Formats: sequence, C-alpha cells, structure tokens
Amino acid sequence: MTGAGRRRGSAADRAYTAFVPRRSALRRPSDRWETAARWGALAVLLLLVPVVLTLGDARARAMREGAAEVRATGHPVTATVVTVSPRDAGVGAGTTVALTVAWAEPDGSVHTLPRVGYDGDDVTVGSPYPMWVDRGFRAVAPPSTEQDAVLQGWVADVGGFGAVLVTLLAGLALLRRVLDRRRLRQWEEDWAAFRRPPDRGAAG
Repeated sequence: MTGAGRRRGSAADRAYTAFVPRRSALRRPSDRWETAARWGALAVLLLLVPVVLTLGDARARAMREGAAEVRATGHPVTATVVTVSPRDAGVGAGTTVALTVAWAEPDGSVHTLPRVGYDGDDVTVGSPYPMWVDRGFRAVAPPSTEQDAVLQGWVADVGGFGAVLVTLLAGLALLRRVLDRRRLRQWEEDWAAFRRPPDRGAAG
C-alpha cells in the first residue's frame, strides 16, 4: 500500500504518480518535462472551465432572446390543412409533403399559406395544423422553451469542455511520443557506451 490507502499499481496510484512521481535516481530530464507538461495541461484546463461555462451561458441566453423576439413579433395560430401535395424541390429536402393551410385571425381575416413543408405522413385535408406566424403572416419556427435553452447551454458546456480536453490530451500524447523517441536514442547511446571496450591507453 502507498499513501492515503492507494494500492501500488492501482488506477488511483497511477493517476497520482503521473503528477507526483516517486523519487528515483533513474528519473531523466525528459521525465521531468513530461510531468511539468501534465501540470501545465491541468492548469490550462482549470483556467478554461469558467470560459467554457460562459460560452454555455451565452448560448442559452441567445436562445432565450431569440424566443422572446419570436413571441414579440409573432403569435401562434391553429390552421386547417386545405391541400396535401407530394414534396417538390421548392419545399426542402427534409420534408415529406407540402401543405396549404388556412386560418382565421381574431379580427375575422382569413389567410392562406401555401407550400408549408411537413415531415410526416399522418396529416390529411381538414386536419388542424398548429403553427407560428409573424406580423406578415409568414410561417416562423416556434419559440424555444426554457428547457431547450438550458439543454443547449449544457450541450455547449460539454462540447467546449470536451474539445479542450481532447486538444490537451492530444498535445500530451504528441509530447510523450517525442520524448519517448528521445529516451530511446539516449538509451541506445548509453548502451553503446557501455559495450565500448575501455580505453587502456597507448601500448608501452
């Protein structure tokens, strides 16, 4: 057992000694550089955590502001499907059918909106079709919910943190590869020096 109940060779022991190596006369300068690089990567990771969290908050705030703008400039309506047509190139590659819908505003005016893309096959003429329209009675995406904003903020946080972590790990892996090559060359030089016969001086 090692300090604090860590078993030698365990995952916890390997993680600890990666940052606090055991004292050894065999440690080389390259080993110290690798340890210093790990500490540097950890410091960078900790310093960037607030930045990543700020980006997530900004993403969530942008979604909330966008939703507020949609609510301020548009309103929901429940239209009625008038026609159902096969999808064509003008509707969008991700839709299945094109709808023509109509609805009446509270002031009694009736509006018709053609070529509304719909991704599904469970709609028929006469079906209700809830949607959002702007002040010009054009279809707009419905406002995102608070849950959507929170989720997107978390996604931005996790994605940003993951990108930073992968970049740092890739940098450490590259450094280790370079140092391993340096260690191998040093080992070959030391081995060659060990096998070289001693210099007995000039023959008398």
